[in-house]
Amino acid sequence: MKVRSLASGASGNAAKISASPAGLAVSGPELTGGGFDDDARRDIVQVFTHELGHAFGFPHKCGYHTFESSADTACTMNYFHTWLYTLATQGDPAARAVERFGPGKHGNNFCALHTRGIRLGRLEDNPALWKW
Repeated sequence: MKVRSLASGASGNAAKISASPAGLAVSGPELTGGGFDDDARRDIVQVFTHELGHAFGFPHKCGYHTFESSADTACTMNYFHTWLYTLATQGDPAARAVERFGPGKHGNNFCALHTRGIRLGRLEDNPALWKW
């Protein structure tokens, strides 16, 4: 079993861990790993940008790449099991091909189409935002 501190940072580190399942007292090593590591921070940004996409009405299963330096990085709206379009073909809908079994790495950014969609969004025309 892995136990982590709920406190941010390393403030909970070095606390002793003990559990008593059914009356049996078990004690283990000291608590470590408090707070967020770099992987957790990237995952949090990915969730926020992905959910922001939903706020603009974007669905899942994008299939496009992001502008990130790694060529196999998927748009934040892409699900982990959806294949990406081949880079050389993604600009032409008639010639578009997918990279079979290639979902790419989870990206924290939008692809060009989603970025353009956000820029074209007219939030001032959304009646739901003005009914608070």
